[in-house]
Amino acid sequence: MIDIGLDCCGCGVCSLKCPVNAIKMESDVRGFSFPRIDSGKCISCGICDKSCPVANNKKSDGGSAFLAKSLDTNVRSSSSSGGLFFSLAHYFVKQKGIVYGAAYNCDYSVEIIRAESIDDIRRIQGSKYVASHACNSFLKVRDDLNQGKLVLYSGLPCQIAALRHYLSQDYSNLFCMEIVCAGVCSPRLLRSYVEEAAEGDNKVETVNFRSKRSGWKDYSVELLYQNGKHKYVLHQTDNYLRLYNTTLPNRESCFNCHFKRETSESDLTVGDAWGVPPLKDDDLGASIVIVHTKKGKDLLSYIKNDISQEPWIGPIQKAITQSYVIPANYQVFKNEFSDEVSCGKLADKYAPISQEKNQIDHETSTNQAIVKKVTSIFAR
Repeated sequence: MIDIGLDCCGCGVCSLKCPVNAIKMESDVRGFSFPRIDSGKCISCGICDKSCPVANNKKSDGGSAFLAKSLDTNVRSSSSSGGLFFSLAHYFVKQKGIVYGAAYNCDYSVEIIRAESIDDIRRIQGSKYVASHACNSFLKVRDDLNQGKLVLYSGLPCQIAALRHYLSQDYSNLFCMEIVCAGVCSPRLLRSYVEEAAEGDNKVETVNFRSKRSGWKDYSVELLYQNGKHKYVLHQTDNYLRLYNTTLPNRESCFNCHFKRETSESDLTVGDAWGVPPLKDDDLGASIVIVHTKKGKDLLSYIKNDISQEPWIGPIQKAITQSYVIPANYQVFKNEFSDEVSCGKLADKYAPISQEKNQIDHETSTNQAIVKKVTSIFAR
């Protein structure tokens, strides 16, 4: 098996393609998956080398960029950015198609799930900011495609490439939409964050990292508890997002990503339209869309009556075009991980709040018609 070392993105295609089941995916202490080879079973056939998306990634022309957003303000309000994913997913569901995307499990691991209804789509909506498991979905996608079903697959750039390499052929009924990615965060860190957010026996039931209660640009993290309580914290003061924004909890391969704009294997790239001109910004969210293929153009045409779109004018955000530089203290941070890792302690140490910020803490219960706000305003 080819040794790509820490450039491995953990997609699992090598394990799926191995004809003798010699490769298993195992998680490290941070929760990132890596292949482990049973040398006693390996027959040196080279299939894993040929199927690896990192070792065999392709070039593209970079595509054309657009500014787009849903015309339905309710859709945008419940979406991370401009509502493009929901608009497309809704179209596929109406066509009796299948939609794939990332959703939380009950243990706060994240995996790509198969969706056929609007209720399932709502589970997929929203940014997760953590590494997700995709390889099990590849088997289901292949079955759906071979049955002639229309499929929209939404995932990270490396997951889209992995799906393409697993399938090893083009399908006219497969449409791929990748989400702009600045790197995937440690699953173990997310579990610590959720555990520490519990209030005694009242545990966190749902996390929404991109609540627009305080606006699109100044978004909040929303925590829904088992007793119905809602808690909102501005992203600048949230422990998990403070760490995420340092890139310290990210997988090593994210600092040398092989699937940026000119090496994308997706039909569309969709993400937040940071830098949108002020006159076009109502703070409900907008999306930047990169169209890479004819299928990408087709996707936008399917929802042309549900969205506004125009050519993107201005620079393209860094996360679309290049990897972030690995922090100098990355290894030191990595060495602090253990089964008892504390998101809060790591945030205080590696991502302290350098200047005092406003923090909004709203509490809502299901039996209250009026939202109770608790606002702490720190001195500037």
